[in-house]
Amino acid sequence: MLTVEDKNYTLTDWAKLILLPKDEESKKETLRNSFRNPELYKELYERFGGQQIPPVDTLANILYHDHRINVNASSDAAKAFVESAAYVGLLDADNVLRISQTNETTTQSVKSEGIKTPVGSFTVPIILSKGIAYMTLPADGISKNDYEKLKKLIELYITEEAVIIRNPNE
Repeated sequence: MLTVEDKNYTLTDWAKLILLPKDEESKKETLRNSFRNPELYKELYERFGGQQIPPVDTLANILYHDHRINVNASSDAAKAFVESAAYVGLLDADNVLRISQTNETTTQSVKSEGIKTPVGSFTVPIILSKGIAYMTLPADGISKNDYEKLKKLIELYITEEAVIIRNPNE
């Protein structure tokens, strides 16, 4: 949330969006996005997204064995993950880690760049090796034809070494 340059501390864009939000919904979305940003949380989100998070003592053991978190700190780290997921609104009452946010009645900001989710659709976070991509889908799903179009579009951006985002207006 802070950057340091020449002994000067400044707020990151994430921090500004959280501390000085335009509205409550954009603050909530920024909190959800920032929750999935640290590498450990991203890995846990990928592993448990859409599932019930194990009890804290089991999660602590997972953190110790799979993520090399010190045995003395793994319980606190597990509690922090669960509490953070609940705080940002990604944890259901039955401890299921949500993988998407539906938009019931209003347009919401998906990212700080101002992308909006239309009413009657939902945004699906897609966890990638170098970040998170978002896809907005209609609430009633997509057709097989639409699936094929999306598949072809994604294939256009894949190279052997990296995925390149091309400006469609070029």
